[in-house]
Amino acid sequence: MRDVLNWEASKHAAGWKTFFYDVAPASSVTAASLHADVVKDVVAGHGIVAAVDTAYLPNWSRSLSHAIAVVGYDDSAKTYAYVDTCGVRCNGSSKAKNGGVWALSQTKLFEAIAHDGAGYIR
Repeated sequence: MRDVLNWEASKHAAGWKTFFYDVAPASSVTAASLHADVVKDVVAGHGIVAAVDTAYLPNWSRSLSHAIAVVGYDDSAKTYAYVDTCGVRCNGSSKAKNGGVWALSQTKLFEAIAHDGAGYIR
């Protein structure tokens, strides 16, 4: 995913491999580093793509590895906003809705990333 994002964001420039996005492995992520990355990218007009355990998401009722895009944050409410394109037909969950933007506590998103173990693209 990182390579595709860099290829497109760079408009296929020679240095596309290191253009903007890199991988933050879950083993090196803290709640503070996740927050700093979300804030940096959202302020710059981007988001992060995170591999998460869906058991932590409000629109899922089962656990599996899934990618979401984190596109906002609200420090007053201590939440992150994420986009999930998986809907009723793809997640088969009793809580399934068709895609959309969801809010999740900052703690839950960190836990979802840590439990999945893959990390995120920032």
